[in-house]
Amino acid sequence: MRRHSMASLALAAMACLSCAATFMSCAKNDVPGESTTVDVDGQEITMVLIPAATFTMGGTPEQTECDFYAEKPAHKVVLTKAFYISQTEVTQELWEKVMGNNPSAYKGGDDEKNLPVTNVTWDDCQRFVKKLSAMTGKAFRLPTEAEWEFAARGAGRGYNLPYAGSKFCDRVACMATNSDMRPHPVGQFGANEAGLYDMSGNVWEWVADDYADYKDSVYTDPLVRDTLSGSKVAKGGSFADRKSKCRTSTRSRIAPDYAHVTLGFRIAMD
Repeated sequence: MRRHSMASLALAAMACLSCAATFMSCAKNDVPGESTTVDVDGQEITMVLIPAATFTMGGTPEQTECDFYAEKPAHKVVLTKAFYISQTEVTQELWEKVMGNNPSAYKGGDDEKNLPVTNVTWDDCQRFVKKLSAMTGKAFRLPTEAEWEFAARGAGRGYNLPYAGSKFCDRVACMATNSDMRPHPVGQFGANEAGLYDMSGNVWEWVADDYADYKDSVYTDPLVRDTLSGSKVAKGGSFADRKSKCRTSTRSRIAPDYAHVTLGFRIAMD
């Protein structure tokens, strides 16, 4: 009994230290990693619960290769509502079921249905979530940049890691050094602490926000709309990128009508 008690105390202490080390605090009633499924014409989408939380976003200390101008200053973000995010990037199979076409550059083979859809613009993604919502009766959308980054960092379970689930990029990311310069089927690499796959690498992922420089402020439920920018944000890096581009705080500035073989997305649900 004594050994069991000491071990329990040690585990509890480690959990507290881990929580403190992540610069995050989560709502007590929401458990990251819980999931639900949504059926789309016989295909199930796994949506993972991400709790309401406060965390530090941007170029935090472990992001040693951060782009100072894009990722600084690190700043506090308050997410007041829990949300769901898809466990994987949107696949070619799901896109075809919803949209009736497949714009992706890399097709063919037994794994085609599980490859991430690519060559989609931000505007295409908006049309997709609108149609998917109508088909399912659910409120689908793109995640905000803050929601995406919190989820990529492990949704309160992370350990100050530069990549989504590891300090070693190639363990969790399809990237330039291990990809054969093409996307891989979703979910082939390790998941992060919230049970999400490919938040680092495979394809860049559109998020809802316009691109804007960070400020040293506290942001509450941010959704940036900057009419002067004219650009959107993509996160996470791709199969064609080196590890510095696959970090959780990396952000890319892209025109909303731009499509590319390295660019896809994942979805959120209220």
